[in-house]
Amino acid sequence: MAQGTDFSLMYFVLGIPALVGLAAVLTRRLVVRRVRQLMMASSGLSAAAAPAAPDVAPAPPPEPPEPPGWRLVDAHSTPSDAIATRELLTARARADFSAAFRHELAIAAAYVLFPLAVYNWPGEGPPDVSVLAFIVSLVAMLSLPFLAVVRYAGFRSQFRAHVPGLAGVLRPFATHGLAIAQPPWRAPIWGLFLVLAGVLVVSALQQDSPAWRTALGYGLAMAAHVALVWRLMARARRTPNAKLLVLRVFGIDEAALFTFEGLLQYWRHFGTFFTVVDPSFIHSQHRQGSGMFLAVIGSAAATLMIAANAPQPALWCWLMLAAVVVAAAVHLRWRLQQVERQFLRSPADVTARLQHLEVWPRQLDLSFRSLPMMCHDDVWKTAVSQAAQVSSAVLMDLRGYSADRQGCRYEVAFLLDTVPLAQIVFLADPPDVERIQALILECWRTLGAASPNRAAAAPPVTVYLASAQDDRDIQGILDQLLLSSQENAPRPAAA
Repeated sequence: MAQGTDFSLMYFVLGIPALVGLAAVLTRRLVVRRVRQLMMASSGLSAAAAPAAPDVAPAPPPEPPEPPGWRLVDAHSTPSDAIATRELLTARARADFSAAFRHELAIAAAYVLFPLAVYNWPGEGPPDVSVLAFIVSLVAMLSLPFLAVVRYAGFRSQFRAHVPGLAGVLRPFATHGLAIAQPPWRAPIWGLFLVLAGVLVVSALQQDSPAWRTALGYGLAMAAHVALVWRLMARARRTPNAKLLVLRVFGIDEAALFTFEGLLQYWRHFGTFFTVVDPSFIHSQHRQGSGMFLAVIGSAAATLMIAANAPQPALWCWLMLAAVVVAAAVHLRWRLQQVERQFLRSPADVTARLQHLEVWPRQLDLSFRSLPMMCHDDVWKTAVSQAAQVSSAVLMDLRGYSADRQGCRYEVAFLLDTVPLAQIVFLADPPDVERIQALILECWRTLGAASPNRAAAAPPVTVYLASAQDDRDIQGILDQLLLSSQENAPRPAAA
């Protein structure tokens, strides 16, 4: 190949991955802009479909409520009852984790034992097991137990944000070094083996002389796989769901980073969380995803392979460039349509999403599903109201609060009127604690007559002071929320 041609191909090798990355960034920006537009717009449906959310700031009753007490906590003042609750709920989560480990070993055994049993089935003629079938069984016998053991040994501490000692120092290395064994990879690996077994069954039955032993052996293995997964998920659905409503100051990316990429990554082991989506949430989701990285690496590898092996590399590179442009346009259109479909337009939409979550509360990695709610301007109050009714605890994140944040004032007043203080944790930056206390007291003075907090004598308001915003703070907030979620729940039994 001529030197000039090689040089021109380098433009493709460098340009196509760069174009993929640029398309991903542009898609994110356009999605964020569309979310912001829809958030500020009225749905045009909610007013006709149902009455608006109840007024949470009625006229104060004749006698003002007794002032609340204050309970200021931080990472160094976790009470003993919060630690005890954390240990009990962590033991329950670990019991589910151990059950998943046992089911994974049983699935691996099914892909080996059922084909082996049918292989040795008495009958005339030689066994009809193909080379591919042998490879599938061998891979299942080696990889599935290995991944299950690595996952069980390497991620037993995933339920705690702060792990002291050497284990805490080594934890980041284990998390990244054992990436393929992380629990979220469980479902794709299971799906891969189901697909391979299904291909074996279909191909075995389509032969001129049907290989019934292969079809029967892997058909039984697939049936056992599905039955074991169904049994595991049925067991997981019996675990109580500690639902958490997260309310916060919108538009602060640093706060969203701490909340969604830190705190809620651990909460998902104990329950569902609800929140109202804003652009900072979208940014956080994109940071957590690895789709752009994989797309850039994959496009670079494909371009290199074409440039090195294709008979007409320039032509194929132009075709690949055109394919990237078309795929980027299609993906952008799909993402924008997905945003449109996910927006809640009426109280009925909110109710339907909550009911669906009750039916399927957990994912195949046994983490609880979350419900980020994209809401129009005339729907978000209803969404907050309905989510608060089914939540076990509420985190009101007031970091970055200022007087012009009227949405936060509404949320604080609503929580004090409808949710017992024992189930609410306010999150604040230490320098802003007096401003936050003033806001809470202002809303407290308008407490409604039907508020569950009016009857209590000087009920304490829990304010967590996040000074370092590190794993110790994440663990401290998590402990407070777990304790709050159990205020009206039966005490969990240790597994």
